[in-house]
Amino acid sequence: MKKQELINYIDNKLMAQIYKGQMPKICRIVADYVEAHREEYLRFPYLNRYFAEGRPDFNLVLWQQMSVLARAFRNNVNRILAENYFAHYEEPQRPFSVFGYVDAGVSYSENSDRIHAENLCGFKYAAMNTLFLLHVSNHFTCGHNMSDDPQIQMALRAIGGLNRFDLADDEKEHAAKAVECGYLYREKDMLYTRILVCPLEEEERLFEVSGRLSEGHFEQEAQEVAEQIAVLIKKSIPKHLFGEWRFANALASMALENLMENELIKQGILTPPKDGIGAEGCWLSVG
Repeated sequence: MKKQELINYIDNKLMAQIYKGQMPKICRIVADYVEAHREEYLRFPYLNRYFAEGRPDFNLVLWQQMSVLARAFRNNVNRILAENYFAHYEEPQRPFSVFGYVDAGVSYSENSDRIHAENLCGFKYAAMNTLFLLHVSNHFTCGHNMSDDPQIQMALRAIGGLNRFDLADDEKEHAAKAVECGYLYREKDMLYTRILVCPLEEEERLFEVSGRLSEGHFEQEAQEVAEQIAVLIKKSIPKHLFGEWRFANALASMALENLMENELIKQGILTPPKDGIGAEGCWLSVG
């Protein structure tokens, strides 16, 4: 089956509007959930000094969780579609599927990158993670070399604190750039890492709280979206393509993370960085 055949049948803008119409309600649920679990989020053992001193930055934590929060709703819709609307249609058995979609030049920022290095700045292993977000500029892309990036190395060195007077002149210049891009912050003569720092041995627990959001919190809203998506799929595409419903829903929900990001900012739950440059959506894992 050619993916183009499926895509040609779908009015993606119409399907995307189904998700968009639910955004205020979905994001209110998300807002209530993260606030109810604030203390649990903040108990995660981040290595940053401001956490150790009882000055956690909940805004940075929520930006870090954005992809998982958005995925929680999509997963509910997929589950309901599978159970209630397409249970009798066999899904394609293939190792993977690739498809592309161009929406009048609009780029959807739902992706992430991870780079890593060994034996760097005193750590056996260090990884840098970033989300592709609508309101935050990317610090790097796939293939970036941490060993050649002095700003990232400053972030690693400053986890426990770094006296700026101990730096050579060229290091001070790198540190200033690291402060400017959001990697570091300064307190008097000391520099500290601002981007979130996660212990490598705790990394599997990083998204546990947000992952539980998919357990019954969106049932009514997900049912409404799934019903409308199912009606549109069955109306738009021929029956022999019904097994491809999961890809149709993937197209419909492509802008979900961007829509949620915009709505959470509108509701005052997320605060974007000034000029899109900051520590939001970026974190280190070290061990």
